[in-house]
Amino acid sequence: MEGEVEFLDDIELKKKVLKDRPFLKDFGFTPENPDLVLFKISKGKSYFWSIKTAFEPKKND
Repeated sequence: MEGEVEFLDDIELKKKVLKDRPFLKDFGFTPENPDLVLFKISKGKSYFWSIKTAFEPKKND
């Protein structure tokens, strides 16, 4: 990824993340856990991959 990262310290958003992804609780995450870090990249590039394409050569845009 390329871009500017903004870290989010929003307890309500962390609660929503844990509600939407309950498996994270199995790892001990709670809204108050400092290891649960949320961030966003509002401007930038992202690159998507899958196991199927992980070892293919990188394609330049």
